[in-house]
Amino acid sequence: MTKRVNAKYPRVAMASVIGVVLALAALAVNTAAAVEPPVTLYYLHGMQRCRTCLSIEAQARGTVESAFATNLKAGELGFQSVNFEQRGNEHFVREFSLVSSSLVLIERKSGKTVRSKLLAEAWLYANDESRFRSWLLKEIAGFLKGQG
Repeated sequence: MTKRVNAKYPRVAMASVIGVVLALAALAVNTAAAVEPPVTLYYLHGMQRCRTCLSIEAQARGTVESAFATNLKAGELGFQSVNFEQRGNEHFVREFSLVSSSLVLIERKSGKTVRSKLLAEAWLYANDESRFRSWLLKEIAGFLKGQG
């Protein structure tokens, strides 16, 4: 003997099914829209972070969000903070020979890295916000133009 699901309230059952279908469709649209930008500035760090490490991340994020807001909105540039000690992120250590927190610009096409630049100078300018911002602006702008 088969039991009808919610036979007493068939409209409620149908509304539930429609709700689930709409939710799945919205999820598919959001997933498709979450395409990785072609160029991303990564702040790569380990579990332990000193004051300077945190400052580099904050200054880099602030520079990208303020000076490159148009590029961010257009999907041409992204910023990501990634813990390279977490499972699945170890490839960053191998790929860039990381020994400490670092900034890396990466250009990807079809999910593959086609160009990258390790920005080791971040440590030189970390304690001078004005010089850090000026230096990083030039690095990102140049990279977006295909230089570096």
